[in-house]
Amino acid sequence: MTLKEFWESKDKLVIHCNTEEKIEKLCDAFDVMGKKWRDGTSYKHAIDWWICKEEFCYYKDTFCGYERYDLSGYTIIEFDDIEDFKQPEIKAQFGIKDIQTGDFIKMNDGTVGVSIIEKNIIVYQDGGNDKIEDIDFTKNDIDYYVIEVYRPKENNHCSFYNYCFGGLIYRYIPIPTISIEEAENIVSEVKGRKVKIER
Repeated sequence: MTLKEFWESKDKLVIHCNTEEKIEKLCDAFDVMGKKWRDGTSYKHAIDWWICKEEFCYYKDTFCGYERYDLSGYTIIEFDDIEDFKQPEIKAQFGIKDIQTGDFIKMNDGTVGVSIIEKNIIVYQDGGNDKIEDIDFTKNDIDYYVIEVYRPKENNHCSFYNYCFGGLIYRYIPIPTISIEEAENIVSEVKGRKVKIER
C-alpha cells in the first residue's frame, strides 16, 4: 500500500511505527503531501515519542496506541510495508547509462541536481546545469563527483527539499587504502605464514 492509497481508503486503517525514526519519516512524508493534524497544525510539529513509544499508530489526522486500534477492529499496517518507504537495491556500480529522467543526483560538495535525459542535462537548484555526460561517477575528478543517486517512486513525489524520499539507488563507497605493512599482515594471516611484499 502507498501513502496515497492509505489516505484515499475508506477502510479503518492505521500505520504502526515502532521507532522514533519511522515516526519522523512518516510525518515528513505526510507534510510533503500537504496533510495536517486534526487541529490544523503541520505534521512537522514535534511528536512526543514517550506517549506511545513502540506502540505508535497513525490514523490520518491523529494517533494512539497499538492496542486501542487493534481492539477497535482497525487494520494495522506496518511502516515497513508502506511502498513509499521501501528502498530499492543500492547499486555498487552505477554510471551515466543507468540514469533516468527525474533522478536526483547528489555531488560530493552537497549540490543536488535533477536529471533530464531527453535534454542530456542535470539541472541544479540554483538554475545552473551540466551535461549528463560530464558528470563523474568514477572519482576521476577528485574535486567534484557523484556520491548518491535518488529515484522518485511517483511523479512529483520528490523535490530539491525532499528528494531522499525517492529511494537511494546508488551511493559512492570509498575504497579503503592500506599501507604495504598492513597488506603484508593481512596476506600473512590468510596464508598462515609470514609473507613479504616486494616494493
